[in-house]
Amino acid sequence: MEVGLSVSMPFMPQSASPVFVWPTLLTEDQWKSLRNPTLFIVGENEKIYPARKAVSRLRRVAPNVKAAMVSGVGHDLVVKSREIGELVLRFLAEEP
Repeated sequence: MEVGLSVSMPFMPQSASPVFVWPTLLTEDQWKSLRNPTLFIVGENEKIYPARKAVSRLRRVAPNVKAAMVSGVGHDLVVKSREIGELVLRFLAEEP
């Protein structure tokens, strides 16, 4: 059996082609300038960038951004961790 998009991603139409989009890299000044409540969530096993360094950097340059690291997951944190929903709901409850 051939494994294609219809098997690996049944929610995606076969005519759709997945597109990789590189994450936007913000400068320290851009992070500092964020005024809206912002939640940054990263998996501790992230492969694209070092998660601990990202959280540490954010806490240093943008203390107004809430940064959270989820244990035991990587880039797939949204589908592998139930903690994401709890983090988001708690964040939303804190904001006026």
